[in-house]
Amino acid sequence: MKRNLSSSAGRGLAMGQMLLCALLWSIGGIFLKQVPYNAFAILFFRGMFAVMPCLFHLLHRRIRPVFSKKTLLHGLFQSYTGLAFVVANKLTTAANAIVLQYTGPVFLLLFTAIKLRRRPCAQEILTVLGAFLGIGLVFWDAAPGATPLGDCIATTAGISMALMFMAVGEETEQEQFSGILAGHILTMSVGLLFGRVGEIEFAPWPFACMAILGIFQLGIPYCLHARAGRVCPPMPLILLSLLEPLLNPVWVMLFDGETPGPHGQRLFHRTGLPPPLPGGGSCAAGAGGGNGLQPVGKPASGGGRRAIKKQLPPHCGRRLPQSVCTSCSPPGELFS
Repeated sequence: MKRNLSSSAGRGLAMGQMLLCALLWSIGGIFLKQVPYNAFAILFFRGMFAVMPCLFHLLHRRIRPVFSKKTLLHGLFQSYTGLAFVVANKLTTAANAIVLQYTGPVFLLLFTAIKLRRRPCAQEILTVLGAFLGIGLVFWDAAPGATPLGDCIATTAGISMALMFMAVGEETEQEQFSGILAGHILTMSVGLLFGRVGEIEFAPWPFACMAILGIFQLGIPYCLHARAGRVCPPMPLILLSLLEPLLNPVWVMLFDGETPGPHGQRLFHRTGLPPPLPGGGSCAAGAGGGNGLQPVGKPASGGGRRAIKKQLPPHCGRRLPQSVCTSCSPPGELFS
C-alpha cells in the first residue's frame, strides 16, 4: 500500500497509532525487572507470545508471508533491537538502557542524509543536539547498577532501531508484516539457542509478565508501527516514539523502586510525584507504598499473591531472593 501523505486525517491516525505504540513499548522496563530468568530465555518466551498479534493480522488480512532479502534485513534489525534492549536491561539500569537506545533519531538522521544526499534542516539538527544532550546526562549522572558494557549495548540498539524505522518506511504491507514475523522467529531462535530454556523453573507471575511483554509490549506495538509507517515517513515516527524513554524509567521507579542518579531524582521531585522508598514503596502511601512493595525487612500483608511473598532480603529491596535477583548478580551473568 502506498503512502497517502496528502490526507491529514490519515496522518493524524498514524501519529495516534505511533503514540500508542510508544506507550506500550514503555512498559518493557518494569516487566523485565520482574522476571528472574536469563536474558535469552526472556527473548525466547517474549518472542513466542509476540508472534500471535502478527499472525492474527496476517490471517485477518489474508496476507501470505514472503521472505526476501528486504524482509530478512527488517527482521534482523528488529530482532537485534529487542535483543540488545533485554541484555542492556540486565547489565545497566532501565533508564540508561532506554535513553541510550533512543539515540536512534541521531543515526536515522545520519543514514537518511547519506542515502538521500541532502543536508539536514535546522529542526532535525536541534533534535540531534537534544539527543546528544540526553546521552551526556546519562553518562554524567550515572546511577548505581549502570555498567559501561550495558550502556554500549543499549547504544548499538539505537543504530539497529534507526535501520528498522528506515526499512518499515520503504516496504509494502506484506513486506512489513513478513519482516516483523521474521524478526520474532529470529528472536525466538536466538533465545532457544542460548537461553537454556529447559532448565528454567516456571512460576505463574514471571510467565504472566513474559506474556504481557510479548503481546502488549512487543507484538501489538510492532503492528501499530507498521500501520503508521505506511502513512508517515520515518523521522516523525521515531520522534513520536521518544515518549517511551520518558515513561519507561518512571514506571520502573514507581513500581520497582529503581531510581535514576541524583540529578534525575531532583527532576522527578519537581514533577510533584512522591519519591520512591529504598524498598520500592512510595512515601505518599505510607510505609508499605502504593505499588504493592514493602520496605526492606518487613513481610507483605494482605491476601492473595501479596500474602505469600517472601520477606524482602537486605540487598536491593526487590521482591526476589538474592540468588536470582538480576540487580544483585554480577554484571555479565546473562545465562544464569
